[in-house]
Amino acid sequence: MSERLRKFKDLTEEIRILKKPEEDANGLRMVRIGIADSYDLLSPLSPNGEPYITSDTAQFLEQSTKHLRPDSSLHFVFEGASLSSDDKEKYKKAIRNYYHNEFMEVVRELAKNMTQTIIMVLISAAVFTFNIFLKNHDVDQVLYSIIDIVAWVFAWEATEIFFLQRPSLRLRRLRLFNIIQATITFE
Repeated sequence: MSERLRKFKDLTEEIRILKKPEEDANGLRMVRIGIADSYDLLSPLSPNGEPYITSDTAQFLEQSTKHLRPDSSLHFVFEGASLSSDDKEKYKKAIRNYYHNEFMEVVRELAKNMTQTIIMVLISAAVFTFNIFLKNHDVDQVLYSIIDIVAWVFAWEATEIFFLQRPSLRLRRLRLFNIIQATITFE
């Protein structure tokens, strides 16, 4: 077993060395993306008349940055498509518009999670307090146990939301922020 673990560690280190992210002159992590001339990054649908990228393009951009640290500053280099300067600016705006909306959705979700956590903690505290009241008034043990379980369910739900869901949302928010702030060039 230790031989397999050693091989796994060696392979991981080899991949880490071979796949070291490329950086530009400013220290930004470069993500090179090839575009076929016939491929359109823009969605035919757009809210408020603002350009948006397609969901396929967005998924590809996010997937192409997953191997990088979430706090990495990015530089997207789109290669292969001959675009006018107006189209380049439209594509940059479309990328930022799409990810700005995604970012705002994550911010709303984080606020909602915080509200849910506070509500669950308050309900749990109230139910635990009620449970103590019941214990002091010689209530049936079955009812006392049921209310105790209810209190623990609310306490666990608050813990799950705050400590398990929020970190992944905060990480996504950071990744989205870095995509919004990325330098975008076309070659």
